[in-house]
Amino acid sequence: MNSHCWSAKYCLLIIAFIWLLVTSVVQAGFNVNHQLLRGLEQNIGLSAKEQILELHGGSYELALDEHLFLQEIFNRLVTVADREIDYNLTVLNTPQLNAFALPGGHIFITRGLQQFLGRDVQRIAAVLAHEIAHVELKHGMNSMLRQLGFTVLVEFALYYLELSPSQAVRAASLALVNAVQSGYSREAELEADLLGQQYLVLAGFDPAGMITMLSNVLDLTDGEEQLDLFSTHPPTTERMARLTEQLLDCWTVSPLTEPLIVQHTDPGLDPLGRFVLQEQLTEEGQWQLRGFDHQRALDLHWLVNEEARYPMWSADGSRLAVLVKQQNTWDIWLLNRLGRVVNKLACQFPNQPWNLFFSPDGSMIAYNYLSDSDEPHILVHYINGNFNLNFSNVISGLILDWDAEGLIVWDDGRQQHYLIQPPPIQPLFIANPIPRVIQRKPRATPIVGENGDSGFSIIRPNFFSFD
Repeated sequence: MNSHCWSAKYCLLIIAFIWLLVTSVVQAGFNVNHQLLRGLEQNIGLSAKEQILELHGGSYELALDEHLFLQEIFNRLVTVADREIDYNLTVLNTPQLNAFALPGGHIFITRGLQQFLGRDVQRIAAVLAHEIAHVELKHGMNSMLRQLGFTVLVEFALYYLELSPSQAVRAASLALVNAVQSGYSREAELEADLLGQQYLVLAGFDPAGMITMLSNVLDLTDGEEQLDLFSTHPPTTERMARLTEQLLDCWTVSPLTEPLIVQHTDPGLDPLGRFVLQEQLTEEGQWQLRGFDHQRALDLHWLVNEEARYPMWSADGSRLAVLVKQQNTWDIWLLNRLGRVVNKLACQFPNQPWNLFFSPDGSMIAYNYLSDSDEPHILVHYINGNFNLNFSNVISGLILDWDAEGLIVWDDGRQQHYLIQPPPIQPLFIANPIPRVIQRKPRATPIVGENGDSGFSIIRPNFFSFD
């Protein structure tokens, strides 16, 4: 075979390979199920990981208990991911609040963000789920290919023909790091939000955690470190709206087949037996919060200068929810056991809500709200994230109770009881391999002197007794 004929076939082979890559990227969003492309993803991700470590102070070694805590959350999320990838998690040694994902399953969270989130399982899970979703959706590889264009496709073809692997991988990893740090497209971030929220449900975490995390971002100060986290992402309010819409689908609404009798208790009666609170209408026509303290035998008058209605204690008696009128709107305020305001949920309803009920764990408040059509809408307010779920397009009715099974509602139009249940949340369990120190026990060691005298030497050894 002459050289001209061989060269022509070789060029056709390269063009065919490039066409395979182009069509896989355009039509399938980078089909990494292809064996060649999967190996490419792994090599580029590994090369880019080294660069990320150099740019962000290297890896940070957590204390063992913190490492196990973080790793258990990560492992539960990886288990429900779709692709067969060997995921790994690295904490970067930088105070910035940030997180990254690289192709090949390399997930990063900064020391600053890890410390900021602390032991909040749901918010940590939300951040990690979002980054895992980027890998599952191949956002890094797609972004890199768009940056490098046709030239890098030629390099990839040469790489898989075993001609110049290092140059292709180096160019691709540089482009990848740039793409990751510059931020993905608005559509990619929204996709990662929604898929990440689905992973939270599958892994037994609270899907509201992602919205809570975004709500916390809105509350951050203007410090430089705190602006790093979502600086390149779409508007936070837009992301919260999309996630809230999907969160509503995570709840289940089912009719109760048997007649239900709800034993009503006084919502103003302290579960711990100390306080009794109720609303009273004054001569001036305002509702005031009055009560009695049995422990000190004193009359109570909380929120003296506010119009307040519908006091409701949480199940553990730690907080009191009260409906408060501010000018022409109504908000829900939370008080501690001493009557001090600890949180104001800025609902700003023009019409007065009523029928407040805490969730059993105290993380949510459900209430009725009368719409313009005079139908009692059902709303659930997430306290930590300070946002509402409105069930008006799913069901309307009067809230009767919120017990361990769920929210019990009577739909007068259908003459039917319904049970509204939030997505199930599995508690985080860490099998603790760290022995618990009981005491440090010195040991008495027998000794024999040169002249035959015997005795004991008391030493303080470098070991402990464990159970």
